Amino acid sequence: MADGVLITGGGGFIGRNLVESLNASIANIATVYGPGDRKMNSGSVIRAVARGEMRLVPTGGTSYITVDDLVTGLRLLREKGAPGERYILCNENLSYLDLAQRIAKALGRAGPTRVLPRVLYLPAVVAGFMLERIPLADRDRVALMSAQLVRESFGYKYYTSAKAERELGWRPKRTLEEAVLEAVDYYVEQGLL
Repeated sequence: MADGVLITGGGGFIGRNLVESLNASIANIATVYGPGDRKMNSGSVIRAVARGEMRLVPTGGTSYITVDDLVTGLRLLREKGAPGERYILCNENLSYLDLAQRIAKALGRAGPTRVLPRVLYLPAVVAGFMLERIPLADRDRVALMSAQLVRESFGYKYYTSAKAERELGWRPKRTLEEAVLEAVDYYVEQGLL
């Protein structure tokens, strides 16, 4: 059992020597959906779908995890994780179109039905770069468009949690739809939606 847990995003890199010297396990986590997202990271997608602002989606896809499943996974990692080992925690992989449509269905709204053509990738990166230079009135909000987000959204960040399931006994139990509805309740309560 490791003495601690280091948390990184799906593609995060932490040197193996550092991990071994800390006697820690590593949690690589997918995009988190659920209540508590005050900075509106994944919440920005929920808000855009709820407001009907998302008409098109990029061609890529991503992995997600619900906040409840993440907490369970981190507890198991702390109890059973091997020192120096990485464990990916994700519920499932979805294209951005499937993700937006499932969010829309959970909210009882019409979701996007069209995917941005790949030919718009470079113009979208340039637009994102230019939009980054415009000051935001609310610095705590995540911009829905930046050059980095555009680059990532045209790719596929798919992962598997097979190792965490096999070695930690972790099994995701919450659905995306449940997490979205709980997140919406939280955003409304916090005045974020």
